[in-house]
Amino acid sequence: MPEFENTLGPIRARAAECFGKYGHIEFNNKSNIEVAVKGICKCIQDSNLPVKVAGAIALNCIVDQKEATVLVRPNLDMILSIYIKIMDEIDNEDVVKALEGIIETFTDEITPFATDLILHLSSSFFKYNSKNNENDNDDE
Repeated sequence: MPEFENTLGPIRARAAECFGKYGHIEFNNKSNIEVAVKGICKCIQDSNLPVKVAGAIALNCIVDQKEATVLVRPNLDMILSIYIKIMDEIDNEDVVKALEGIIETFTDEITPFATDLILHLSSSFFKYNSKNNENDNDDE
């Protein structure tokens, strides 16, 4: 957890990746969840893209814990906008899966953001589809 404050981006990304793999494990010390959520949220706001991506993936894993869900809920609008920005910067299937997990976790709270999410996702789909068609000479 102290590595969330490291000056080196790859170390911060690695700290987030650890929670992406092991964040579902129940913590004996519940205050560690708060520290982890704050660190991961700091990662998704980082200027370093690999740190952002690692944080976005990790957040989805840790919100399975009730304590983490309570901490994330008040900042859901900011978090969703960050996911959209990350998806604009990089095409990464794991980030899309993480966003899907966030949406499933916060199903009741997602309604005010649904229109923006649908617009962005459909725009991304059409952009991807047009790139794919440019690279593909077949009429499929």
